[in-house]
Amino acid sequence: MTPGESAVNLLYFPAAMAPLPLTPDGVWRWCLEVVGEAGVLVRAPLPDLNHDLIECFHKGETLAKTAIPGVNDNEPPDPLRDRRIRIVLVNTSHPGNIGAAARAMKNMGLSRLALVQPAEFPSGVAVGRAVSALDILENATVYDTLQDAIADCGLVIGASARSRKIPWPVLLPEQCAEKVIQDSTTNQVALVFGREDSGLTNEELQLCHYHVQIPASPGYSSLNLAAAVLVICYEVRRSALARLDSPAADEDYWDIEWATGEQVEQFYRHLEEVLVRLDFHDPDNPRQLMQRLRRLFSRIRLDTMEMNILRGILSHIDFHLDNPRPEAGKSARRRGTSNDRAIQGKRERRGTRKDFDEAAANKRSVDTMVEILERARNKDSGPE
Repeated sequence: MTPGESAVNLLYFPAAMAPLPLTPDGVWRWCLEVVGEAGVLVRAPLPDLNHDLIECFHKGETLAKTAIPGVNDNEPPDPLRDRRIRIVLVNTSHPGNIGAAARAMKNMGLSRLALVQPAEFPSGVAVGRAVSALDILENATVYDTLQDAIADCGLVIGASARSRKIPWPVLLPEQCAEKVIQDSTTNQVALVFGREDSGLTNEELQLCHYHVQIPASPGYSSLNLAAAVLVICYEVRRSALARLDSPAADEDYWDIEWATGEQVEQFYRHLEEVLVRLDFHDPDNPRQLMQRLRRLFSRIRLDTMEMNILRGILSHIDFHLDNPRPEAGKSARRRGTSNDRAIQGKRERRGTRKDFDEAAANKRSVDTMVEILERARNKDSGPE
């Protein structure tokens, strides 16, 4: 394929397709045609491949990719092309919403789609609703859990239409877009959308660093899934275009990668185990402790260095819970012996001062006071 050519996927559908004439300027074009009861979209370059396409349709074959000269020539690079932004749809019940969401993504220049336990996928209905975004559906990744879908992400933002029992940091769509664009050159970013009828659960929202709310009418704030995806993707695109004119400020720079979702979840599991061992946390009566700790760490966002420090502290606590005596290790024994001597010396000096003060208060003889001082001096100069 030479420069200036574009590749499109040619999808199979067993239906006849009439040849179309060459355009007046002699340039190949491509058309969209919906055929068949399922409404499956067919994309075809014209005119020279028409005969071959019809033959393929009748034989039940597929042409994978075909170069089409004259399409998308001299287009500027898309500002979101190299951004590591992932749209995650959780437990979508209607496949048409998956297709419509894919179309909204392509409208705004995004291409990475992740699906968590979709009710029906792949689906001809999704293909029909996707229109020109078939490549996004073809490359979509399906996951069993939301944790798996965001495991490698350093920033996770979940869409929510209502306030929750435990308030969480909430962003407007434009604020969300700023954070996404700021992070997506160096970190994987996930924008998470929930079920059509109930959105994301509290547990799923607690996996997010921030929540984003679209300021819809209070009388009816529930948006169609694809509409919500379009609004957020539009704001992300606006922010990316603004960055073309105004380069990122120095405050955007961070020297260490953000901790990924998988690293954060491992930290929370370790933290809860240690708190249980310390009798600080009772799993049978949790009092929302872990949810509030999640909110705390999500609010400040941990990088990988900070995460390693916290995990090291927890591991050190684990060690001392398993080895309660100072003599458990060489360094611990040395540290424990030194601490014991210091504490004992401090107690003896305090006792000496108390004896001396009592002798002075009771107007004892000078010999008695000298004797107290001599005894203290002998202890200080004695063998260790």
